[in-house]
Amino acid sequence: MSGPCLLLNFYKPFLYPLITMVTEKSKKPRSKTAVKRRKDPNAPKKPMSGYFIFGQEQRKKNEELSRLPVADQGRAISEMWKKLSDEEREEYNKISNRERELYQARIEEYKKSDEYHNHLEKVAADEAAAGKKKKGIKKVTGYNEFFKAVRKAVSEENPSFTMMETTSAVAKRWKELSEDEKAVYNKIAEEKNVKAGLVGG
Repeated sequence: MSGPCLLLNFYKPFLYPLITMVTEKSKKPRSKTAVKRRKDPNAPKKPMSGYFIFGQEQRKKNEELSRLPVADQGRAISEMWKKLSDEEREEYNKISNRERELYQARIEEYKKSDEYHNHLEKVAADEAAAGKKKKGIKKVTGYNEFFKAVRKAVSEENPSFTMMETTSAVAKRWKELSEDEKAVYNKIAEEKNVKAGLVGG
């Protein structure tokens, strides 16, 4: 505990000018043309790197560190990380790698959900409302509408399927539809494209 505290006291006088620089940079106006992408509140959280796991651990262990301004914390943690041996860093990186593997499994499962596809639709709507070029927005197809309609049922019938296997199964069902059946979904897609201004009414 004494080591990190001494390190913090040593670096404190040099850190406040850096905080001022960061604050001034943050005051610069953002581009008016930039569109902030909507965050997906239901998506699995991305895993932290070994470095950030280490930093989180140090904040919990060291109350004095956790009370410092964020910029001061970052500089102190960076110095602590540099003083670790390769073996010590590797332990944190192993934790990160395990979390990343779990995240990949969770995100693949999440991509099968209605919440994920609803989020994609909201993102597309945001871009359209912000005046994005129409060529940057893909038209909805009859297959897209069919996919949304049957994807959940296919996943429930085949719980062991990956996202790719589910997509292949849906594509196979689409090919087996008659032209009249496909026309129903094509009509829905056409109406959505007209509403979005992607085709003439």
